[in-house]
Amino acid sequence: MGDETGIKAEIILPTGDWTSYLPTKEKQNIGFETSSCVTFSLLNIIETQFNFFRQEKLIPDDVIQQLRELDYFDENDNLNFSDRFIAVLSNTTKNGNDCITVLETIRKYGLLPEKDLPFGGTSFETYHDKSVITPAMKAKAKMILGLFNFNYDWVFFSYGAVNQENIKQIEKGLKKSPLQCGIPYPAHHAVMFYQLDPDGGRKYFDTYSPFEKRQGRSDGVNFGLRVVVTIKDRTFPIYSFKNDLSLGAGRYSPNEDVKMLQKCLKLLGLLNTEATGYFGALTKQAVVDFQLSFRIKPALGYFGSLTRAKMNEILVYDNKHGYVEDTIWSSIITSITNLINL
Repeated sequence: MGDETGIKAEIILPTGDWTSYLPTKEKQNIGFETSSCVTFSLLNIIETQFNFFRQEKLIPDDVIQQLRELDYFDENDNLNFSDRFIAVLSNTTKNGNDCITVLETIRKYGLLPEKDLPFGGTSFETYHDKSVITPAMKAKAKMILGLFNFNYDWVFFSYGAVNQENIKQIEKGLKKSPLQCGIPYPAHHAVMFYQLDPDGGRKYFDTYSPFEKRQGRSDGVNFGLRVVVTIKDRTFPIYSFKNDLSLGAGRYSPNEDVKMLQKCLKLLGLLNTEATGYFGALTKQAVVDFQLSFRIKPALGYFGSLTRAKMNEILVYDNKHGYVEDTIWSSIITSITNLINL
């Protein structure tokens, strides 16, 4: 449990009971079958952990502010991610999908708010139509990768009845995160285990009504998978952008504004290169993604007044103490300089 993948998950819920943090109830079948139980159950696990983080006040205020501005909260005030977005991008078939493919899709593309791409279509084919995914959706989804890490590993494999060792593994795993498990009902089906009963029975959260169900001790479980969400430790620079920037800036010598912009875009999960001070094609695309995410028009990759204002707003909010102190200190220096000149 973590030794092979390097996950260093701590016990965060000693009771192993995630009942108080369950996500918004969502069906994977509304008039037709999406075959997307792997996606739905994995997102339920992630959403449950987010609910835990929020209720226990473990998510910094600036992160909550950014998530709200990007519309990640639903009508229940739960963080809610688009199942359809991940189901489509992970190439789900009528036979379903595998856990690793879906998880790697999340780690590559990020997560989109449910509001931006809710359940839709009239058939399996229309639900999974790739044309429903827009560049703006992909741009916004990537920003979650600047806020959180999504790691995973296998807890156990058990084809058939669950034995005592499996029950111990489930008990241990639930203290660190809810578990995705494969069960043979109503078919080979992926669900979220969220509580272990004293007798070894398991409560699980499903994507068919009723959502909260229970397995008996001897009922079959094919596998257990752990998904660990951790909050990235990020600190934005104390800075204020005052100049417009565009493609080519810093071509002949590194531009400090460009370098700071690149650092910010990297912290937001939109840029994967180092801060070089040169505004090249990758930086331009990252600015386009930033503009698309915050609905800044036109989204052409020009770092102009509207885009600068939004970035400065993020910096001020994230560094509300440090930035203010820096501004005050600059004012003091200016005042002293003026006095000396007088």
